[in-house]
Amino acid sequence: MYKKALLLSLSILSGFLFGELLVRWRGHQPYRVYDFELTVNPSPFAIPDPELGYMIYPGKFDVQFKNGYSWSATHGTDSLRITGPPSSQPDTRPQLFVYGCSVAYGYGLADSQTLPYLLQQRLPTMRVRNYAVPGFAQTQAYLQLKKAVATGNAPKIVVLTYASFHDIRNTLCRVRRKEVYPYNRRTGIDQISYPVATYDGPDSFSIHYERFRYTEWPLMQYSALVHLLETEFNEAEVKTKRSHEVSEILINAIHRLCQQHNIELIVAGIQDDATTRELLHSCRQQGIATVDLSFDSRDLSYTLQPFDPHPNAKGQAYFAEKLAAFLAQQNLQ
Repeated sequence: MYKKALLLSLSILSGFLFGELLVRWRGHQPYRVYDFELTVNPSPFAIPDPELGYMIYPGKFDVQFKNGYSWSATHGTDSLRITGPPSSQPDTRPQLFVYGCSVAYGYGLADSQTLPYLLQQRLPTMRVRNYAVPGFAQTQAYLQLKKAVATGNAPKIVVLTYASFHDIRNTLCRVRRKEVYPYNRRTGIDQISYPVATYDGPDSFSIHYERFRYTEWPLMQYSALVHLLETEFNEAEVKTKRSHEVSEILINAIHRLCQQHNIELIVAGIQDDATTRELLHSCRQQGIATVDLSFDSRDLSYTLQPFDPHPNAKGQAYFAEKLAAFLAQQNLQ
């Protein structure tokens, strides 16, 4: 029995070592936790929110990337990024809400270079409000809009931005947790209670709350084989959680909410890929207005590269021009 156990152990160890050498030969590496390369002054940039997980903090912030790039952002007392010069006068214009992630927020750019700010300049008869927050997706958009209409703050138009990378955010898959692990661990966001959308059926979902934590597999910082297996597991989880279907169901729920309150919903694609285009097509089949704002992802002149992959001022202006033209075409200005 002892010899059999020893032989079995040696066989397992030999197989593991062979697998380790093989995956390294194919270019795979152990997991490395890299520092999140930015600093924010003052800090914090975001604070916990009991419903949305977190929300951006009011005030003006200077952000410095370690590669030398810097930018500033101004958040109003309502915790929304500004879309124009501050005013103390009551604003009774019909409202247009922009929902989304760091792209619609205008990550990496000055206030005046963001999509909502540029859209406000093109729509002087409307009040454009930027509800986009870095890291958000349709789960937060649904909760934000639901709260707005419940408090009597229903807009005339909702522009809901969508990109395929939102899918893993809505269901908070391990892939997403891993993406933001360095930042969340450093800032304490991994301790917050975060809204997670779950697939309950072809037309239904539920939202529950989980800690925004990421748990490494044992040895993945030392073994390329373990890290590869963990990566494959994470990708499989995206399908198991039906993340893309959850995004579609969430958008349909937002559409119903808009219909109940006479709000015009526009789903705007901001990513140049097949999954985003497929969702826009699905929305049109459901009677939801859509517009494709995306630019050619191979054209880096629309991005902040080599500093950052987010859209630059040219990319944001491209979004604003296409969206304004669509609104005019639909007589929604």
